[in-house]
Amino acid sequence: MTVTSTNAQYRNGADTIHAYLSLPDSRGPHPAVIVIPAVFGVNEYIREITRRLARAGLAGLAIDFYSREGTPTDLSNRERILAALANLPDDRVVSDVIAAIDYLSGLDGIDGQRIGTLGFCVGGTYSILAACRTNRVRAAVEFYGQVKYRQLTENKPRSPMDVVSDLGAPLLGHHGERDDLIPPSVVAEFRERLDEHNKVYEIYSYPGCGHAFHEDYRPVYRPVAAHEAWQRTLVFFHWYLKGRRFD
Repeated sequence: MTVTSTNAQYRNGADTIHAYLSLPDSRGPHPAVIVIPAVFGVNEYIREITRRLARAGLAGLAIDFYSREGTPTDLSNRERILAALANLPDDRVVSDVIAAIDYLSGLDGIDGQRIGTLGFCVGGTYSILAACRTNRVRAAVEFYGQVKYRQLTENKPRSPMDVVSDLGAPLLGHHGERDDLIPPSVVAEFRERLDEHNKVYEIYSYPGCGHAFHEDYRPVYRPVAAHEAWQRTLVFFHWYLKGRRFD
């Protein structure tokens, strides 16, 4: 399927949020997926994610949560990455996601009643938090999101583990068994919490994979696991946003 992609922007209160939009060229209205990037922001990998969604018949909108201050210029080591993550205010980013729902709902060719979220790393965390904040998220997918914070702060007042009772959408998760940032024990605890609250979810673990295993521009990329996780993601969105199987 051919797609049309363009830079976009929308408003969240007084702020302008930059984004990247990919639309299927087929006749709509189409379901849409808000793509929330990892700490590196809206790079070519994330833009391609929106195009891959559009080729599968789903509009994709990648949002830039650095729109106000700009993307950090130095993310060359773990310490700087963790500092950048700590500086992101969760409530503000989640409000950017909700404002993106409003933006998409006003576009021709988009079905505003069928919008999901898809996030990677910190974006995976925000995918869950947004689905806990509003029932307008109809399906949520997270790739190796931080489901439990080691420490709560002003910017990070609640982790997904703390608000899972508010989850209002089916959830799909992908985690590497060798992820030292979100270890299997934490993922198991999150599964237990989801079960306690009778939530609809599927969380998969991938042997031999560490953090960011889907990101094909990094040495941690694992092609077979990445392919399997992506196929599961498309099946999930087609079922919960389109009401049909994706074979």
